[in-house]
Amino acid sequence: MARKKQSKKEMTEKMEIRRSENEFQMSQELERLIKSFARRGIPFSHSVEVMIDFTVNFAFSVHPTPMEANHEIMKSVTRELLHQGEIKESELKLN
Repeated sequence: MARKKQSKKEMTEKMEIRRSENEFQMSQELERLIKSFARRGIPFSHSVEVMIDFTVNFAFSVHPTPMEANHEIMKSVTRELLHQGEIKESELKLN
């Protein structure tokens, strides 16, 4: 059975959906890790390295190119900085 050829727009939309699902999955896993560390009495400052390793490994395993993985990492870092109030949206330069 022949597969219908997808348009570039359809492919882009599917990739965006997959990226947002990956972002959600990554945030859920990090929340789970943070709660797990807190239950075990591990200080947040000691668990940062584990979370950074997790984030980087996750991004590089999900994305096909290093450029896309780096972009995903930078987006998650920026979102967290915004969430923590360390930076303001007006300070961001979006491309």
